[in-house]
This record gives sequence, structure tokens and C-alpha cells, in this order.
Amino acid sequence: MLCAIGQRREVGVDVPHVIATVSAAEMEGIPSIATEMLEGETLRHNVNEHSIDFFNNEFVRWETWIQIQDVLTGQIDRHWSNIIVTKDGPIGIDHDLSFPTNTPQNCCCIPPVIDREMYSVIMAINLSRLQAMYQECGLTRPEVSAAMARAEGLQARAQELMDQDLVIEPDQWEASPLMRTHCNPQNFYAAQNWGGK
Repeated sequence: MLCAIGQRREVGVDVPHVIATVSAAEMEGIPSIATEMLEGETLRHNVNEHSIDFFNNEFVRWETWIQIQDVLTGQIDRHWSNIIVTKDGPIGIDHDLSFPTNTPQNCCCIPPVIDREMYSVIMAINLSRLQAMYQECGLTRPEVSAAMARAEGLQARAQELMDQDLVIEPDQWEASPLMRTHCNPQNFYAAQNWGGK
């Protein structure tokens, strides 16, 4: 979603913890995108050093925002080495496997619990503007089609979560019993840290 990041406010998407694009470039003849330099360590490093409270309300929220971003972009290569933990929180990096035309079943899982702010952001996505933006960014027709199916699915699932009382207050991630009853390492990024993989 790197091309989309600069235009995210236009489509009603303002997902925190997404790296801003600095410039388009060419590296060894291959179109590339340069992004801002981050100061921090990988999530893998932080797990190995036991230097983070993975149950912390804000940390869980940040990782859930990354998971929502990955649903929108179809990111199929999210792992502990491509999340950088900065002083402001974790940030997803390495988006070169985003926007696949076929998303594997075990990737890009919509979080089983979201908070009210996330619900509002997801439901405010303007799908027609998002589609136009993807086309302007140069995605192929199959990539746009797959991306729009993911965005529509995300909105539909967010509404289901609201209807099923699986939308919590933004400050309730640590305290919510839903974290224990609905979240596991297969469906929730933050839960992958809890077992210390």
C-alpha cells in the first residue's frame, strides 16, 4: 500500500504505524520506493530480549492496526523481522509481497476483536475512491480486484464484529475477556507474541 499511503486521508483511511513513502526511485533498473528511516529494533529482537510488555494496551492496539493494514494490502509476509519497534510503537515494514491476486487462506486474517476507533476507520473507507487510487498507483486489474474484495470483506467483517459485541473501547485491550476467548496466534498478530515464539 506504499503508493496509497500518501493518499490515505482521501479515501478515509488513516491507519497509524504505516511508514510514509519518501520517494519513488529506481534501484538497479527495478522500480522501487524509498521510505523514511526508522530508529528501532525488530520485533524479533525485542521478543528475544524480553524488552516489551506484549500485553500493554497500546502495544496490542498498534499490532492490531498493522494487522488491519495487512488485510487491506494483502501482505503475505508479515513476521517478527519486518515489524520495527520504535519509540512511538511498532511499525510494519517490507511490503514487497503486498497486493497479491490470490491471498492464501492463512494470511491477512481480519482481527477477531477490534476497538471502536478501528471500526470507525474501517467503515469510513470510501471504496470507490480506494479503487480509483489503486488504479492510479498502477496496480493491475487483477490486483485491484483482489484488493477491493479484501476491503469489502474487511468492512463486512467489521460490521459483523460490531453486531456480535466484539468491538471494544480503545483503552480496554488489556482488560477485555474477549482477548482470552477469541484471540489466538492463528487469528491475531499480538497473540503470536504472548507465547514467545
